[in-house]
Amino acid sequence: MKGKTILVVDDDLSVHIGIAHWFPDYVTSDAGSAEQMFEYLECAIPDLILLDVHMPGMDGIEAARKLKSDARYSEIPVIIITASTCDILEEHGMEIGVVDYIIKPFVYEQLRKRVDAIFELHDLETELRDNRE
Repeated sequence: MKGKTILVVDDDLSVHIGIAHWFPDYVTSDAGSAEQMFEYLECAIPDLILLDVHMPGMDGIEAARKLKSDARYSEIPVIIITASTCDILEEHGMEIGVVDYIIKPFVYEQLRKRVDAIFELHDLETELRDNRE
């Protein structure tokens, strides 16, 4: 998994610092808003996006919907991270196609295990798809 890239989209700087600390073997990039995320995506495609729901401007659910409706970005796994415990937000996220939904404050070790599992699953799916072709 070394070298995988994670784009952290959150207006809380402490989340960016925590992710960089707990994910040293991944390449992490930061965006403070959904708008900055889309600017980043014009230059690079990450292997995973950690996306906060409550941010200034476009919220995370709207950003995820926009991501998943764009063929260029629809295959990027997205994990929603939020302080909200609202079940409706989680349902909307899952309907859109996000792969996980994590409530803040979260334990970084648990987030790390989920990210690792998503990458392992993605690698297995890619291998299966390649073997079929």
